[in-house]
Amino acid sequence: MTVLDELIASAPSVGTEKPVQLRDLEPAMAAAGVSPSDALAVSWCRFSMHNIEALTEGTTLAIIHPLGIVETTGKKKMLGGGYKFRTIDFRQCRGFGPEDHINEQHGIAKFCIELVGAGGILLGRLEWHAQGKRFREDRNRQEAMKTAEERDRILSVVESLLGQS
Repeated sequence: MTVLDELIASAPSVGTEKPVQLRDLEPAMAAAGVSPSDALAVSWCRFSMHNIEALTEGTTLAIIHPLGIVETTGKKKMLGGGYKFRTIDFRQCRGFGPEDHINEQHGIAKFCIELVGAGGILLGRLEWHAQGKRFREDRNRQEAMKTAEERDRILSVVESLLGQS
């Protein structure tokens, strides 16, 4: 079992995982210029470049390595045959930090890490979502806290690589 396999197996479930082509994760990372052995942490989350209110992205794997973040599911593009992935290069990062959006009335919680480059340009946002159910306030709060803990786990890795925001 590789380091990457172990990290994926140990990543906490957030309840919205999508099928991942494990055999294709390493080639996808190689296409992004990252060795799978460089992976430091893995998390199931959403990667977004859109307004925080938009819910346009599906859950995928974020793989944190010393030089940045690779987001992929190991799937291939429909056209061109290359692997689908997106990256954040820490060398471009000028700031980062947590961002929370909570609406207890509707049972929605979004816990994020936003990374920005020069001029405050958004390089990318990692998002973890908790969607509550009606009449289950206690369970909803527990689920939201579990989701926030996963964001905090990844935030601590990013902080250790980039320093405090």
